[in-house]
Amino acid sequence: MKEILKTYIDKDYKAFHERLVFTKYEILGIRSNILKDYAKNLQKENKFDEFFQNFLKDEKFYEYLQLIAYGINYEKDYQKALDYTKKYLNFVDNWANCDTLVPKSFKNKDLKPLANELISSKHTYKIRFGILCFMKFITPNEGLKIVFDIKSDEYYINMARAWYFQVMMVKDFNLTYNFLSANKLDVTTLKMTLQKCRDSFRISKENKEKLKFLIQIL
Repeated sequence: MKEILKTYIDKDYKAFHERLVFTKYEILGIRSNILKDYAKNLQKENKFDEFFQNFLKDEKFYEYLQLIAYGINYEKDYQKALDYTKKYLNFVDNWANCDTLVPKSFKNKDLKPLANELISSKHTYKIRFGILCFMKFITPNEGLKIVFDIKSDEYYINMARAWYFQVMMVKDFNLTYNFLSANKLDVTTLKMTLQKCRDSFRISKENKEKLKFLIQIL
C-alpha cells in the first residue's frame, strides 16, 4: 500500500500536514482527493472489506488511516460501517484521522448508544468522536449535559467540547447560553468555546456581546 501511494507524494503538502497533525504514524504527504478516489473505487469494486482486513494486519501510516476513514464514509451498510468504525478508532491517535470519519450510513440512525459508549472510554479520540456524533448525527441538544460532564485535561477532547458548544450556540443560542449560565464550564473549555464563538460568522454581534457575561460569572 505504501509503495503505491508514494508515487503521489507532495512534499509541500507533507510539510504542511506535519505542522498541523501530531501523530506517531509516518505522514507521506498525499492529497485528500487522491485518497478519497482510491477509497471510492474500493467500495465500487466491493474490495473495501478485504482492504480493511489487511489494514488491521499491515504497517500503519497516516494516509492509510485517512484512506480507511474515507472508505468507511462511503460504506452503505450501516452495520458494517459501525463495525469498521469501532475497530478503526482503536488505531487513531490524532484529530485529523478522527475528524475525517463521517460515515454517510450513520445519518438518521440512533447513534446515542455509540456516542455514550465512546465518551465513557479512556481513549482520547474515541471520546472526541463520541462528541462529534452529537454534533453530526444526533439531535445536538441531547448532548448538552453529557458533553458538559466530560472531565479531561486532554486538549483535543476539550477542543471538541468547545466546538460542540459553539455549534449549539448557532443551533439554539438561548438554550445553550442559559445552560452554560446555570452550569459552570471549566475555564479552559469555556475560553475555547468563547473564542470559537467570536470567530463564527453564524453568531450575531449581539449574542457575542452577551457571551462575555459567561466569563464574568466564573
